[in-house]
Amino acid sequence: IPKYIKENSIQIDKLLAEIKVCDPAVGSGAFPIGIMHEIVKLRQLLSIFTGEQVKTYDLKRFTIENSLYGVDIDPGAVEICKLRFWLSMIVDEEDFYNIKPLPNLDYKVVCGNSLIGFPENWKSPISEKIEKLTTENFSETNPVRKKQLKTEIDKIIRERLENSEKNFGYKIDFDFRLYFPVVFNYKNGFDIVIANPPYVSTKGIDEKDKKIFQQIYGFADDLYCHFYF
Repeated sequence: IPKYIKENSIQIDKLLAEIKVCDPAVGSGAFPIGIMHEIVKLRQLLSIFTGEQVKTYDLKRFTIENSLYGVDIDPGAVEICKLRFWLSMIVDEEDFYNIKPLPNLDYKVVCGNSLIGFPENWKSPISEKIEKLTTENFSETNPVRKKQLKTEIDKIIRERLENSEKNFGYKIDFDFRLYFPVVFNYKNGFDIVIANPPYVSTKGIDEKDKKIFQQIYGFADDLYCHFYF
């Protein structure tokens, strides 16, 4: 291990703990799971020099809660991704009776169209309220309170999305800043975007979507080109 890594182990570990990663075409979650393993391995290595001894299970849970985000247009893929996150944690829990309930990943892995969102200059005071509620929602285990939180969050988001077509000329079912305000309030964006986007040519894109892409991006091309942008 290079000397400068040993000398700066605390700062490097802090950066890894605070990193924000998104997969905008998450599928079954292979890429986020992969990067989670990388972060955990690096932090375990650094713990030799920082003196912070943390269980693999706790490191994985912390990384999922604080660092990983995903979006997919397929609701089935979103549910599979959530399940894979949970399975990736419990394999490292040594005490069977100590396995915690599955964290609420409803606002970490989201179903929606990553390519169609609000204009760049969109800002809203509701983002701080959504951030507070989604943070509380992640670890809530009481079923009544969970339902209350989800209902409140969904209501706020739905009301914001309902006016999208009237305000911008196209319908929006997802927006990164609306669903992940903690990332944009704290860092103004993700540190890493990692994805295997759908390689769909313009022939496979709906004509209505082409017009929306033209309006948002200034061009309509193969889907992976829009994912790059």
